[in-house]
Amino acid sequence: GIEASHAVKYECDSVGTAVNYRVLSEAVTRVRKCKAASPRVALGDDWKTEIEMDYSSRHKEMSEK
Repeated sequence: GIEASHAVKYECDSVGTAVNYRVLSEAVTRVRKCKAASPRVALGDDWKTEIEMDYSSRHKEMSEK
């Protein structure tokens, strides 16, 4: 199983996938730069905020139509 803190819903289209890959690339970079800390410490709790915001904003728009 994947912990909830390590999982995220994303919009599976070109925009959502691009956001997902960009954010994950930044997360991997942060972990690699912070070799002394555990990945959880290096990432913090906000690593997936942008992905979640993209997903929720577009689903809000869909439900309003």
